[in-house]
Amino acid sequence: MKHTLPLTDAQRNELRFIPPDAECLPERDAATAANLRGCVIFIREKSGRGYWYYLSESRAGTLYGYRRAGGKWVRRILPLDRVERYY
Repeated sequence: MKHTLPLTDAQRNELRFIPPDAECLPERDAATAANLRGCVIFIREKSGRGYWYYLSESRAGTLYGYRRAGGKWVRRILPLDRVERYY
């Protein structure tokens, strides 16, 4: 996942989409993101940073997966307490 994946034009457009906060689930529901293993979700951190994230695993309040950055998927470990909203 450290290389650019062959994406269709539709998939590239989808990953450029940034969901509005009103459509994202709030912090109190952030723990339910752990149930989305194998899915690509949009994460908005409490710091205000937002990005697409492929969730491969979750354990003990921590998400393990890959963050979309600069057209590539980069390995990222993310504590759930840093998640403000997700889509």
